[in-house]
Amino acid sequence: MMSTEPETAPTPTPTMTESPSLVSQPPETKTTPEPASSQSTVPEAAPEPFTFDKLTLPEGFTVDDETSKSFTDLINDASLSPAEKAQKLVDLQVGLATKSSESAAAQWVEVQKQWQDQARADPVIGGDKLEPALGAIAKLIDSQGEAAASIRQVMDLTGAGNHPVMIKFLSKIASEFSEGGPVPGDPPAGQQSLAQKLFPSMKA
Repeated sequence: MMSTEPETAPTPTPTMTESPSLVSQPPETKTTPEPASSQSTVPEAAPEPFTFDKLTLPEGFTVDDETSKSFTDLINDASLSPAEKAQKLVDLQVGLATKSSESAAAQWVEVQKQWQDQARADPVIGGDKLEPALGAIAKLIDSQGEAAASIRQVMDLTGAGNHPVMIKFLSKIASEFSEGGPVPGDPPAGQQSLAQKLFPSMKA
C-alpha cells in the first residue's frame, strides 16, 4: 500500500563555497582615528621691536640720541646675520671710543689754553713779569741735575706747567733759591736743602 504522505526533500549539504570557515575570512579592519596634531596652526606673533628705553644704564651714564638710534636700528635689523650684527656692534663701539678720545683731547687742550691765558693775565706773574718768572723757574729745574728732564716731562704731560697757581708757586721758590745763593752740598744735620723741600720724594 502506498503512503500518501508527501516525501520530504533532502536538506542540501552546504559546500565549502557556500559556508566558508571563519579562518578563511579576512580580519575585520578597524580604522583608528589619527590623533589631533599637538602643534598649533596659528602663526606666531612677531616680537615687539626693541626700544632703547628698555635698557638700564649705569648711574650717571648718558647716551646721546644719535648713538641710541644707531644701536636700536642695528638690533632691530632682521636682515643681518648674527655675525654681521656682531661686527656692526664692534664697529659702533670703536667709533664711540674714538669719538670719546678725541673729545677728551680737545677738552684738555682747551683747559691748557685757559690756564695759559689766566697766567698771562695774573697780576702777580702775568704781563711783563711772566717771562722773567718762567726763566727763574727754568733755572730752578735745571739745578736738579739729571732729574730736570723728568720734571719737565711731568709738567708737559700733566699740564701743571701752565697752571697759574703752579707757576706762582715755582716762581716764589725760584726767587728764594736765587736770593739765598747756591744750595750747600751737605746741609746741617736735620736741615733739608731747598731741593729736598721742593721735591720731598727725591733722594738726597
